[in-house]
Amino acid sequence: MRNSLKSSALLAGVLALANAPVNADVLLSTANYNSAEFGDYSIDSSTFIATSFTLTQPELISELDGHFTQFGDGNSIFAAISSAASLSAWSSSVVSETVFTPNTDGADTSAAWWTTLSAGTYYLVLGSGLYGASGQSGLATGQDVIGNPSFSQSFDGGATWSGLSENDLRVALQGAPVPVPGTLPLLLSGLAALGVMGRRKA
Repeated sequence: MRNSLKSSALLAGVLALANAPVNADVLLSTANYNSAEFGDYSIDSSTFIATSFTLTQPELISELDGHFTQFGDGNSIFAAISSAASLSAWSSSVVSETVFTPNTDGADTSAAWWTTLSAGTYYLVLGSGLYGASGQSGLATGQDVIGNPSFSQSFDGGATWSGLSENDLRVALQGAPVPVPGTLPLLLSGLAALGVMGRRKA
């Protein structure tokens, strides 16, 4: 009876570990939100903004955040993630995109975005006129910079790019590590332990 209880407790523990929630990660954050807005860089059907980020392991993206201008038109823009080796080729290697409507009240914008990315370096491109987006917005300047982010801007719909002198713009990606089938070995090791206990009982 005692061995049976131990076995049940061990199995319950293994199953709990296998199904434990994964804490969210900040996968990209160029700045912390600052409500002060000193200006903005436009986003529309011809003017795009981009930055790059690197993942060291597979990640499940769940959310895009950013401080967008108060002077947007209230319509949608797009965000696209590209695995291209250079920004000039971003459109040919888009692995995921989403369309959302930025806030126009000066508050930070959060938009759900569910996509899985492998480890590697990517470009995050913001614009309009593609993927059904037809609005106009902009990234607000005057944000509290984290590290040393860099941005590029295109004035011809993402065909050519030039670097921005300012980096006090806020975009962020939230996510979590992709659940590795590593939970399966954990479960199997637990079941093996149960088998050992069963043999001892016999």
